[in-house]
Amino acid sequence: MAVTTKQGTTTTTTTKVGGKTLIDKVLNLDSQADSAFVELAAALYRTKKADAQVSAGYTGDPAGFAAFCDDKLKIGYRKSQYLIGIYEKVLEHNITHDVIEAIGWSKAKEIVPYID
Repeated sequence: MAVTTKQGTTTTTTTKVGGKTLIDKVLNLDSQADSAFVELAAALYRTKKADAQVSAGYTGDPAGFAAFCDDKLKIGYRKSQYLIGIYEKVLEHNITHDVIEAIGWSKAKEIVPYID
């Protein structure tokens, strides 16, 4: 669900998932990146797709998402992109989260380019 609030002449849209903003969810999952990487990947995917980084004060473009990842996340932009790529394949091929979690994110990032 998207919630829009107006502050002066600026409109901010905050995407909420189960009462928490995507940004809150990403920041919380960032500390558990290795154990909950598919859930983090899903949250990052939705954050990027919805330009939710805007609610944290970043621009709604690829450079704003990159800056958000580098500034706010321990994992940074590069690993965020790997996780998003993994999650896109999970969605595209209906791969269960258990399968991806079992092989781990680093092996998944190596295998993902060959899945078609």
